[in-house]
Amino acid sequence: MLGYTKKGAELRLKALEYDTIFHNAKGKVEKATTPISNAILAFLRSMEQSGMGRRQMETIKARLSRFDDYCKRENIEYLHDIKPIHTSSFLNIRRAYKSPTLQKPLSSSTLNKELQSLKRLFVYASSMEWTDSNPFLCIRPLKKSPQRSATILNRQT
Repeated sequence: MLGYTKKGAELRLKALEYDTIFHNAKGKVEKATTPISNAILAFLRSMEQSGMGRRQMETIKARLSRFDDYCKRENIEYLHDIKPIHTSSFLNIRRAYKSPTLQKPLSSSTLNKELQSLKRLFVYASSMEWTDSNPFLCIRPLKKSPQRSATILNRQT
């Protein structure tokens, strides 16, 4: 029963509407939905304010931009929509990528640095309370590629 008077019923209805919009079934306030691109910009701003160098900032920005592009292609708009399946799919795409200039796949070291940047983004997002989980935590660093050593051939004449 909403109330006996019209004004009482209106007040109860407004309270019910407010609870429906801003609270989930358990009575907790839901987290704001943060777009991925906004989270990346905020993360980059915080890195810049911490005194990180310009060159390193550009590198991190490029790494995060590749993930942002992937999310746009997959129609993933918000941080809370990213699941471990997306992170492993992104990693598989990056593994299959070949450098246009060198025509070689990316090294394990390069991929690990990219993963580290994405993990840091989600640690930042968790500290800002934009997300409860870090979908990149389930991905282990890749094993290092074997170093190519120079081989000296003995020529016997």
